[in-house]
Amino acid sequence: MAGVGVDNINIDAATLKGILVINAPDGNTISATEHSLAMLLSMARNIPQAHQSLTK
Repeated sequence: MAGVGVDNINIDAATLKGILVINAPDGNTISATEHSLAMLLSMARNIPQAHQSLTK
């Protein structure tokens, strides 16, 4: 399951295998916001439809 947090990760097993587990809940906040805004602007400007008409 994807999500925020480390509740679904076996930290002890990861540590034994040398895997660093970091909880960074705010790590992608800005990137996710930028992507969401870009998708909204894309839909408002009909970019997907324009792209589809050019690739036919």
